Amino acid sequence: MSFPVPKKTPIEARTEKVLDVRTERIKDPETIYLGCSLSSQPSCHWQRNGRENVLVFTPKPVDNDETAMAEKCTEAVLSMVCRLRSDGFWLACDGGFSPASTIYQEFTDVELTAVGVIPDTATNPEAETFVMDWPIAQGNLRSLQDLVAVQGVSNKGFFVSAPNSTESIGYRFKHRLFEELDPSVEVADEDDRKILTDWPRKNDAVATALDKLLAQNPLKYRLYPLQAYDYHCEPIDALWYRKYLENAVVEVRFTLSHWPISGKSNGGGANVFRANIVDILVLCTPPPVVVSPRKRKVSSHHPASPTKKRVLSST
Repeated sequence: MSFPVPKKTPIEARTEKVLDVRTERIKDPETIYLGCSLSSQPSCHWQRNGRENVLVFTPKPVDNDETAMAEKCTEAVLSMVCRLRSDGFWLACDGGFSPASTIYQEFTDVELTAVGVIPDTATNPEAETFVMDWPIAQGNLRSLQDLVAVQGVSNKGFFVSAPNSTESIGYRFKHRLFEELDPSVEVADEDDRKILTDWPRKNDAVATALDKLLAQNPLKYRLYPLQAYDYHCEPIDALWYRKYLENAVVEVRFTLSHWPISGKSNGGGANVFRANIVDILVLCTPPPVVVSPRKRKVSSHHPASPTKKRVLSST
């Protein structure tokens, strides 16, 4: 006699899905999952590139010759799972650019940013495994940082610390929306122009900036939409970045770079780290927005009044 296989609860189904992503990422030879030992992940090292240091994959020997290595290095892609908190969330199609903006002079300077913190199991119990991975990821990032950081100066940019503490509580991820084109190397095509034409115009400043860019011939800048995907692995439209990503538990894949800023006469040196987003995948959707009853229209009668009850019962 056979018995029916019990159906998975919604939490069990979601947990299985996110753990499958974790397993696939650990096995991925082109990604370093920070939630487990670096010794079991693809090898990487810091490579000097002009004035910056870039974390790259260590090339494998060519044709099994230990002395012959590949000539080109590829930027290492790191992966971590975190919650994108509301504080410091600027993953929006306009990046906060407005007529009153004091951060960006031009729309082409805009950077989309968000801070990733430890997932919250109270609202997303399926993320418990990633909470356990969090200290390991923090330790791995400190190890990678220490390989290149100038000692005795502060770390800025990527590592977000609590007030009066040097311990990282979060990590700032960035995406540069525009890239200036070198006309001697490449020229924008019709697809690039269409992306600019279709980009959401959240306010007059964005609309004016886009019109100015479209008037250029040839185009001097290329717009790169954030590569973000929802729980079903479908692309997220730029207009809905905030709705789908703010307070969501996500996997962020990113590259890491470092600038050593030498101290002046006052000794103000720094290690500036930058995490450039490769893509974002939603693993746990954001909690529903709580609507306050105070935001509703004012009723002419209290809900407990006989008049109110008669009106409701007659409809």
